[in-house]
Amino acid sequence: MKKWLVFLVFLSCFPFHEGQAAPPLVRITGIDDLNLGTWDVSSDMTGNDPVCVYNTRAATYRVTATDNSTIEPGQFRLENTERTVQIPYTVQWAETASPGTGTVELQDGVVYGAGGANTLDETCRSGELSANLGITVAAVDMQTLPAGTYTATVTIGVTP
Repeated sequence: MKKWLVFLVFLSCFPFHEGQAAPPLVRITGIDDLNLGTWDVSSDMTGNDPVCVYNTRAATYRVTATDNSTIEPGQFRLENTERTVQIPYTVQWAETASPGTGTVELQDGVVYGAGGANTLDETCRSGELSANLGITVAAVDMQTLPAGTYTATVTIGVTP
């Protein structure tokens, strides 16, 4: 028996910069919304988004992820439309365009020091994308959920 659960994760990003008149020193581009699809009742749901992190000064940067959960703020949670049911999810960050080696699990609001930013091209057109954002919803956490649509907005911030 299939349960119809649709999960959407909306992503937003914003560059930070130091100084009032200085242009942004670090920028993230190529970030897209992730539609995790419909759950097949047996597997984790995952989505990955290769992105470009650009830094004018060095390949290192800091990344922070937060979400808009209202039932349990400060935690990564997908919520149903009525905001009465929630499900945990994890956010992963890789310092390459592909998930895998070097991928870390981000905690809501905690700054993580990363490397591998593109220092030559702010959109990574001249080379490979420089990071990967991953989202995972564990199958075990979905076993008792009522059918429905569950969403979250993850905000990714990068700083020098």
